[in-house]
Amino acid sequence: MTDIRFTFTEDDLVAAQRAWWTGVARWQAYLGVVLVIWLGCASVFTVAAWSGGGSPPYILIAAMVPIALCISAALFALGFVQIPRRARKAFREHKALAGEYAISVTSDTLAVRAPMGSNDLPWNVFLCWLDGPETLLLYQNRNLFNAVPKRALPPGASDDIIDHLVAAGVAELPRYGFRRSRL
Repeated sequence: MTDIRFTFTEDDLVAAQRAWWTGVARWQAYLGVVLVIWLGCASVFTVAAWSGGGSPPYILIAAMVPIALCISAALFALGFVQIPRRARKAFREHKALAGEYAISVTSDTLAVRAPMGSNDLPWNVFLCWLDGPETLLLYQNRNLFNAVPKRALPPGASDDIIDHLVAAGVAELPRYGFRRSRL
């Protein structure tokens, strides 16, 4: 395959960060946050009731479940809403992102040529991958990924990259804790 050349835009980085968020925001983590908030509130009400000589207000403690759900949802939404601002700021601060990138796909490697250097990455070096709506993310670890904007790829190139990853045994990263793979 010939070199695929592209230059990142702010919108590409926003799309990559949104796709990253779908990989790290898991329903299991959401339920964990709900449980922690609920236990914290229930403990406060129970200690307050016992220190006053009464019994814990069980109805109020039970009512804290939907409140904990709402607080947790607000925290996750806040994280998602902050993505565009943070991604745009990162794009402006990291000058190398504005340069031209070239990737080349072979059966053995993904060759990446960037303003700061180049790498020939064997397919099995990737931990996992995520096929976002606008961006393909290739993770080297849970927080470090190579973003490939789909707008820069010719038709079928995204599927070709995924096929190489699958052949190398690289797993898909679940979105919100759910796998959507073709596997």
